[in-house]
Amino acid sequence: MAGKLYMADKTFPFDEDIFFADYQDEPDLVKNVLVTSGIMADDPLIKSKVNAGNQFTIPFYNALDEADEQNYDGVTDITLSTIGASSQTGYVYGRAHGWYADDFPQDFTTANPMAAIAARAAKWRQTKRNKRLAGIAEAVIGAKGMADHTVTVDTLTATTLSDAAQKVYGDNKSTVKLALMHSSVAQAFEDMERVDYLKYTDPNGVTTDLNVYQVNGLTVLVTDEMPHTPATSGESAKAATYTTYLFGEGAFRYADIGVARPVFNGRDELKRGGTSYLG
Repeated sequence: MAGKLYMADKTFPFDEDIFFADYQDEPDLVKNVLVTSGIMADDPLIKSKVNAGNQFTIPFYNALDEADEQNYDGVTDITLSTIGASSQTGYVYGRAHGWYADDFPQDFTTANPMAAIAARAAKWRQTKRNKRLAGIAEAVIGAKGMADHTVTVDTLTATTLSDAAQKVYGDNKSTVKLALMHSSVAQAFEDMERVDYLKYTDPNGVTTDLNVYQVNGLTVLVTDEMPHTPATSGESAKAATYTTYLFGEGAFRYADIGVARPVFNGRDELKRGGTSYLG
């Protein structure tokens, strides 16, 4: 990028793309735990239902209703019931983006911006998907009829996760496998000594702690991307609040519908002395 370099009372033309030849990598600390946690399941049924357009519907039968049985006494008539049905609807969406890199820096330095772009593109798209999943999860919890799937507590205790799972799922509590939480919540459980690190025993019989742990029997995934509000001070001071999600495996269902050209690349030889693009 063309600019100027100031040294004492002198000014020199300066282009950092030329003179800063030894490029380093900025650390990417985003974990994208929603995408990588196992709560997303590729469902071939969804793909089979997408025929045309951007909407699909999957019908299903309801459970049989809780009608009363009749007494079999040779007098009482038998009452007939039928089965109900409903459906769930989903939408197909697509996202696109691309990047460019000029040839000029590579002609004078060892820099290779297109290689750097290519190495980061998959993680970039994963991060975008992770943000969409977080938004979907927040929208689902806030939807009408989901109030009984939300538990609010003023004080975190050693059994908060287990109690919340029981309150929401009842005797299906065992279907909950994962807890996604902010690092502040995870630290609170660690301070209460409620964290059980999973262990690995190698072929030689040596056991070590893994960097994966459980709280109340739930595998914990930590990310500071979880919804939270900081504490406030003053007359209307409020404590910080944190949202923790409890999920079963495969809570999100999806299918890769595919497109004719999922990846594109090309060049423009005339623009800025030569430009490559990738998307």
